[in-house]
Amino acid sequence: MRRWIFKLLTGFIVLTVVLCLLVWLALATPLFSGWRKDFVANLLTEQLGQPFLIDGDVRVVLAGTTKVHVSGASIPSENIAGINLARLDLLEWELDLPALLERRIDIDNLTIDGLQVNLITKAGGTTSWTKFDVPEASETAPSTQAEQPGVTSEAPDPSILSFLADRTVSFTNIGLSSIDEESGFEFIFALEKILLEQQQDGQLASVTGAGTLNGEAFTWDGKFPDSAPFTNLLEFGEISLSYNGARLPGQSQGYSARLELSTGQIGDVFEVLGLARSLEGTGVLSVDVISAPQLLTLENLQTSLDLSKGQNVTVTGEVGNLLTRTGLDIRMDARLHPEGQPPAEATSLKDIKLTEIHAHVLNTDDKLTFEELLIQTNAFDQGLDRVGPISIGHIYRSEQKTLGLRDIALQAGPEDEPCLTSALIGPNRAI
Repeated sequence: MRRWIFKLLTGFIVLTVVLCLLVWLALATPLFSGWRKDFVANLLTEQLGQPFLIDGDVRVVLAGTTKVHVSGASIPSENIAGINLARLDLLEWELDLPALLERRIDIDNLTIDGLQVNLITKAGGTTSWTKFDVPEASETAPSTQAEQPGVTSEAPDPSILSFLADRTVSFTNIGLSSIDEESGFEFIFALEKILLEQQQDGQLASVTGAGTLNGEAFTWDGKFPDSAPFTNLLEFGEISLSYNGARLPGQSQGYSARLELSTGQIGDVFEVLGLARSLEGTGVLSVDVISAPQLLTLENLQTSLDLSKGQNVTVTGEVGNLLTRTGLDIRMDARLHPEGQPPAEATSLKDIKLTEIHAHVLNTDDKLTFEELLIQTNAFDQGLDRVGPISIGHIYRSEQKTLGLRDIALQAGPEDEPCLTSALIGPNRAI
């Protein structure tokens, strides 16, 4: 009997050692590298909702806390051939191994190093990222899910943001390029570090970061409580931007927020935007934002610019949906001289100067149209309510780092018998 028990124990020990050896071979040796890469790539593809490729290696370290190391990974763009939406040198995380064996990923404490993200918009409107369409609600439906007691909204599609939302993540050596080939604007982020922490037992997500935008240093401090208003503060030297808000009631993906910007020196803002430093002064901006799937509304826009030579420009209005470029309604009032000090009356054409501009701008058929325009000079006052339509196809950044207007059309006088028509077609009308 004792000999039988001894053989049984010996066999169990040998079997355990063999199994441990096989597990080690599968998780850490080059022999099973291909299997590990495919397994992890498929699981992350399901979690992110986009293809996740691994060109390097995957290793699993079994210890008190199981850790996974992934090197040389990428997320290719599904819309633009030959471009990666994201690529990273190193990805590490802590892993719940029993959940992994059930083909569930339960991970936390991610470390991401050497990440490069490319947000590119081609001239034709194609983007390097995938836009997820949200079905429109039926106009005849008696009520929505949010209005029906006991019915909850469906879970949102998996995405990179939803994957990271409830995890602690540390980013180092991060690059992000946002390039719009149609407008010419480029925003190049170089991030030294970003730390996303889950605090208060997962009830608070805290984000802190530092880096540069187009060469200008900035810091970021954000707080996102689970069931309370969120706060964000970004500072670029003297430029301060706050973005504070809360979730929309009954919606898992929507929120309302208020954006407030204090420019410090306006020239600094021009440099952050990649424009030539052509104006000096100070300014403030505030706007209420409503964000939901396929909707980005701007309301109560208030902007005031006080320029160094005494000029003042105010802009007010709203945008129905910035994503579709519809519902734009903007009013601008500009005093182009110090208050109470208009220029002397012009005695010749060369002395004529603009003193005030008042405009009401709408968008029609994807173009900007002046619904009303009043121009004042030191030679005459004239309400140009019969000037129009004036339309601007696009606003863009020129090679000289100035703002430009493309495809301008102007008409003055009666619509059926205009006394003036003009069209400036092309990309080189910089201002």
